[in-house]
Parts: sequence; C-alpha cells; structure tokens
Amino acid sequence: MILFKSKSMRLSVSIASVLLLMSFVFSNKVSITAHDISAQKEIVPTKPEPLFTDAEHDFVQVGEASWYGAEFHNRPTASGEMFDMNGLTAAHKTLPFGSLVVVTNNVTGNSVLVKINDRGPFVRKRIIDLSQKAASILGGSLFKIQIEAYTPGSFASADENDKVLVFSDKSEALLVNNSSTRDIETHANFGVAMARLSQLSKANEHKKYSLKPMWQDNGSRDVVRYVITTIETSQPTLPELF
Repeated sequence: MILFKSKSMRLSVSIASVLLLMSFVFSNKVSITAHDISAQKEIVPTKPEPLFTDAEHDFVQVGEASWYGAEFHNRPTASGEMFDMNGLTAAHKTLPFGSLVVVTNNVTGNSVLVKINDRGPFVRKRIIDLSQKAASILGGSLFKIQIEAYTPGSFASADENDKVLVFSDKSEALLVNNSSTRDIETHANFGVAMARLSQLSKANEHKKYSLKPMWQDNGSRDVVRYVITTIETSQPTLPELF
C-alpha cells in the first residue's frame, strides 16, 4: 500500500512537471512570435514619393536633319526673331514657335535642347533644320536624328499634382515637384538662359540646376520666359529603427 502511494505521488509529480514545462515553452513561443510581428511593423519604411520623373513628350519624330549658318546669320526667321547661328534654335515645318525640342543624334548619342523659331526644312526626309551651333553639339552625320518636342501648352503651369516641366543642362526633360524648385533668375532669350544654365552647373556640381520654361500672357501675345532654378534633391531621413 505504501509502495502504491509512493508510485502514485511520483507519477503525479512527473505529470505536473511535464505540464509546467509545456506551459513555459508555449508561453515563451507566443511571446517571441508577438515580438517578431511587432518588430516587422516597425522596420517597414514608407516609400518616399519620387522627386522627379521623366516627362512625356507631346510629339516625337525620327528622320534626317540639316543645319544652316553664316548665310542666314542676323536675318529674320519666320517667327520674327533674328537668326543666330551660334544660338540653340531650329526650324520645323509644323511645331508651334516657342516649342522646346530635345534633339538626339542616334549615331553619336549626343543630345541638345533647341527652341523652334523658324520654318523648314523643305527637303524630303529632313525633319528639322538646326542652327550651326546645335549641329556641332550633336556631332557626326545627321542622318539618324530623333526629336522629342514639348509645346508651350505642356509647360503652361503646374499640373494637378504640383509638377512642372524642367530641363537639365544635359537636355533631360523632367517633371519636378514645384515646391522643390527655387527660382534664381529669369531670361527672355533662350540661348542666354541655356548658356547660363551650363555655367552654373559646371561651377556648382553639388547642386542640381534646371531650366523651367514659363508660358506667360503678355497682353498682345503670349511669350515664354526661361527661369533658372535649383532643385532640392535631399530626401527626408528614415527614422532610426534600432
């Protein structure tokens, strides 16, 4: 009888020990799992909105190009402006005057940003007639040319997301958060504005400069002004996680 009681007690103690151990393991496992879920929620950062995106062109065309120079220098163009062979301008058959066009030579890979202020070329297969300066920047032959045009309407004002069209000194067309731009100076002449943009970009490589065209109502006619801006590129730092 004493032996039976002793065995019963030992069995009870063993069962109690096993139950206690299982309770500890289970509670510890639940605790660790809950901690892992909590940690995962903390370390997932919010994806920041991109500061700028590629702008979509209004018009694209592929073909041959030509150029004109000294023979027409200081003579009036179809828009009424005087032709400057050292300026960054071009002639196109149909694009509105004031349109800005990124011209790329698919042979050399070089690009240049020009303003349309003249009509032409009136030669089969040729899609644009460049100033001598613009053609020299593209380099090589002008048989494989692509143009991406941005008409005055595309940079009239900020869109519903407060984005504005700007151009870099490397002829990149971008849509930028308007609140991230800071206007520095305004020019009426496109060539002067582009030269100034290039000068500022070379002198201050740590800053991002751009050209922001502004289509303005000037009473009798609409005009384009070219605003040099800086773009704030710093992103907000992520919160410290540990």
